[in-house]
This record gives sequence, structure tokens and C-alpha cells, in this order.
Amino acid sequence: MKNLQFLVILLLWTFTIQAQTVHLNYINQPLDKILLDLRDEYGIDLSFSNSQLSKYNITIDKDFPDVEKALEFLFLNTPFKIQKFGEVYLVKQREKPEDKFFLLSATIIDKNTGERLPYAHLMVNNSPLIANQDGGFSFKSKNDSLFQIKVSYLGFYICDTTLAASFNHKLELRPVIYKIEEIKVHSMPTTHKTGEATLPGVIRLNSFITNYLPGNGDQSVFNLLRLQPGILAAGEQSADLLIWGSYEGQSKLLFDGITLF
Repeated sequence: MKNLQFLVILLLWTFTIQAQTVHLNYINQPLDKILLDLRDEYGIDLSFSNSQLSKYNITIDKDFPDVEKALEFLFLNTPFKIQKFGEVYLVKQREKPEDKFFLLSATIIDKNTGERLPYAHLMVNNSPLIANQDGGFSFKSKNDSLFQIKVSYLGFYICDTTLAASFNHKLELRPVIYKIEEIKVHSMPTTHKTGEATLPGVIRLNSFITNYLPGNGDQSVFNLLRLQPGILAAGEQSADLLIWGSYEGQSKLLFDGITLF
């Protein structure tokens, strides 16, 4: 009786070990087909995209203690990974590793007063940069944690230095001081001079220069006369100074004793 019980226990143990063992033997088979075989043979629930997994061919001849270990091994050299949600195995894209970079952040200030210097010009690792309105700037680098910086600002000495990646740097610029020689200012009396005319102005025009005068045809002489200050044509109105021999705001023009304007 005891021997029979022992044989039953041995058979159950052997069957359990065989049931847990997963054997995969495929030669250049698409990954989606292998997953379908595992689903049908072991009754597992899988969620994946056939179009994406069919691009990967697998060659394998290996035993695994369980289905989950087999699935993890199948996706080792692929951009996918297996993740279990409840009773469902979900095939999802692996997260891309974040690029490591070094960040420098600093503020440019006046060394004497501590006042921030907005819109300063910089060269960070030979890259041009302009600070913001508060005198701050930031710069990223993937290659090195040290930054070569040159800062220039009107009225200050150029700052040329090296900084390590950090968030709380303060670049202090020293103001440039120039000594200006003394300037003497002398006062001078103001003189007002008034010029008085004793003779009337003379304008001489003839028909030989009409081609050089503004206007067209025979009326060009008269058109030019009307351009002179104080000369008006008939019917025009004015409210300026009173000139002797004419109406208010007008000048009197005589031609051989004949009043033209």
C-alpha cells in the first residue's frame, strides 16, 4: 500500500515538472507565430500587434521553467517587452532611454551693486547666446560638464571663465571706469543783429529763359511770378501783412509802369 502511494506521488510530481517546463524549438519563424503557438498550447491570453512582431524571425531550441520566462527570452533582442496585467500578457514598446545632458544656469550681475544686467551677450562653448531681461541664461551640453563662457556688456569688462554644470551660478562683471579731463565752459554775450533793406528787390525775366522756367507756353513767366512770396493772382485772398501800393498780404508788381500783379 505504501509503495502504491509513493508511485502515485512520484507520477504527480513528474507530471507537474513536465507541465511547468516550456520547450521552444523554432527555426527562422516569425515572432507572432511563436506567440500564437504558445497561446494555443498553454492557454494563455496575449495582446500584441501581428504586423509589428511579424518583422522579427526567431531561431531557438531551449527549455524554460514556465511560459513567462519563455516570453521574456523571446523579446530580449527586440524593441518590445512583455508585461502581465492580471491574466493577460501585454506586448508593449520599450521606453527609450533618456539622453543624459549637463545643464548650466546662471545670472549676470554688476559686481559693485548686485544689479542684474539684462540682454548681455555670451559665448558658451563657442555658441552665441543672449541673456533674458533678468540677466539669466541656461545652456545644455551632452559632451562635457564644463562650460567655456565669455560674457560682454556695454560699460563692463569682458568676463572669460569656465563653469561646471549647476543651477545657481552668478557671473559678476566689473564696470569700466574712465577718468575724463576737466572741461571749462565760458559764457559769451549774446548779440542780436537786425538787417534793414534800403532798396527794393529786382526780378528780371524775359522770353528767352521761358524754357527753363516752371510752367508751359507763354504763361511760364507769369507762373514763375506767382511762385514769388506775396504775389497773388486776381481773385485770390490773403490775410497777411499790408504792403504799400497793394492790398493786405500782397506785393505790387509793375511792368513798364503797368501793374501786372
